[in-house]
Amino acid sequence: MRKALATALVSVGTVLVLSGCNPPQGPAGTVADKEIVHNPATKTNERYLTVRKPSGTTARFLVNPGTYDTCRRGSAYPTCDNR
Repeated sequence: MRKALATALVSVGTVLVLSGCNPPQGPAGTVADKEIVHNPATKTNERYLTVRKPSGTTARFLVNPGTYDTCRRGSAYPTCDNR
């Protein structure tokens, strides 16, 4: 069961990487935090930004590596991603 699940996850991850999909854009706000989550089973990294929206609430969402590298803490998202 675990092997089948791991194989399925690797297959889905491979398809996403090869298809060049970008995650949906997150809400506008100020970058409050950045996080990289390493998945040892698939040997991949997921990059997340946390933004503080104008309403004061925060939102955490998945971003591509280019966006993660470009957007610094304290910068305005999505403006920081316009390269």
